[in-house]
Amino acid sequence: MYMLSRLVKPAASLLFVLGMAILATSSPAAAQDVCPGFDRKHTITRLGGPNALAPGGGHSRTRAELQAYFAANAGTIRAVLASQGIGEEVASALLDAVRQDARITERAMPEGERLQWMAYRKKGRVATIENVCLNLPGAAPAFEVIVPVVTAAETARADCSIDVTADHQPGGTSSFRIRTAPGARVTLEGPAGSRTILEGGGSNWTGPWEDPYGTDYAFTVTSERATAETVTRYTFLVPRECLNLALIGRTEERRAGKPETCTERRIVPRPAPPVSPVQPVRPLPPVPPPASVEARGAGWILRPFAAYLFTDGETSGTVNPGSCPCPARTTYGYDDGYGFGLGLERLLSDRFGVEVRGFHGRLEDRFWIGANGIGISESETLTYWDFSLGLNVHLTPRGGVDWYAGPFVGYGVVDGHESFVVDRSLEYDARGGLTWGAQTGLDWPFGDGPWSLHVGARYTRYAADPTYRYTDPGGAVFEQRKSIDLDPISLELGVAYHF
Repeated sequence: MYMLSRLVKPAASLLFVLGMAILATSSPAAAQDVCPGFDRKHTITRLGGPNALAPGGGHSRTRAELQAYFAANAGTIRAVLASQGIGEEVASALLDAVRQDARITERAMPEGERLQWMAYRKKGRVATIENVCLNLPGAAPAFEVIVPVVTAAETARADCSIDVTADHQPGGTSSFRIRTAPGARVTLEGPAGSRTILEGGGSNWTGPWEDPYGTDYAFTVTSERATAETVTRYTFLVPRECLNLALIGRTEERRAGKPETCTERRIVPRPAPPVSPVQPVRPLPPVPPPASVEARGAGWILRPFAAYLFTDGETSGTVNPGSCPCPARTTYGYDDGYGFGLGLERLLSDRFGVEVRGFHGRLEDRFWIGANGIGISESETLTYWDFSLGLNVHLTPRGGVDWYAGPFVGYGVVDGHESFVVDRSLEYDARGGLTWGAQTGLDWPFGDGPWSLHVGARYTRYAADPTYRYTDPGGAVFEQRKSIDLDPISLELGVAYHF
């Protein structure tokens, strides 16, 4: 019995040691072999459950489900990234990459993989835990998304500033002193051709100014600088089972950009050669100024203008309105108007010119008929034409302002008026006729060019003398000549072109 007791005690001790080793291997403490230095809180051993951002999933979740979750929870994704100090630019790039299915790969999450942080759900709210280690059985699958963002750009601006100092010594040795930005290339162009005087990092040069009076010297500086930018690549991990967003890490890469170049050119004109003193000479007699264009008899003047017309002319008459024995009195006349014209003058000498001119105007007319205290009035806008040929006498041919005046003759015509009132027709049929009058004008030059400001005034003697035609309800026609002295006075404003 004593011998059996001595054999059982060592066997029991051996079984206790083996059991403790098995428990240690299966307990969370065993994770310290895969994730050394991480406690239970920062060691992830499962993904599903209440801590999942998208619970109820499995290892077979597709990219379409990933895209749908990110689209529906964009605000949550941005908030998680912002809590970790990641800005809107990276957040937008991540959401765009998932939405466009770009830069997304699928891989397993090996045991012992470290994450900078992972988002999870805690009591219904989304939180993050930093510096975690994965101890997942069976290498769970996940989506990996790489987001590159240009986070910095450095540009070394090309500098083409150049300072050229010319030291001219008449009768001695002349020289140039050049100063520019380091690294620029400077070439000199002179009587001997073109050559490089600065390159390879130098910024100052002094050299002889050979043959100062021979030609101009040119200095051309060219500089080139490269740009550089930093690209930060963020690597995100999204397990399929829970869709908890995590950051594996970030890397930075500097790469060269497009170079920037500039060119500047400085010209040093040759100085005037020294002049030997000469004996004074008698002054030459004054030379009269050249004759004007008008004096040579080879000039034209074109004058487009706008004008306002002052007119006043009226005639009256009497008609019997059908079966009514009471006569009706009528008046008809013209009022002021406006228009546009064009004149072309041929200068025969510095004092005389012949001008042909056309004018198109619009005048208001007025018609009134009344009897027994009752009256009817009408008004409309009519067309007025005036064509003339005149002689212009230039009163100040050599002055600063060209003032001219002269007579003219021409032809004028204005539209008439037709009215239908009280079952009858009343027509004033104006006729064209001879016009004559006088005009004056000023052409004020705009500097030394061919253009001038034109203002003028004109009086035209013109009698419209319409035919008064009355047709009664029975068709009988009664005609009578009337006299209306239109006699428009026009004020003009326009330009004059001398050629």
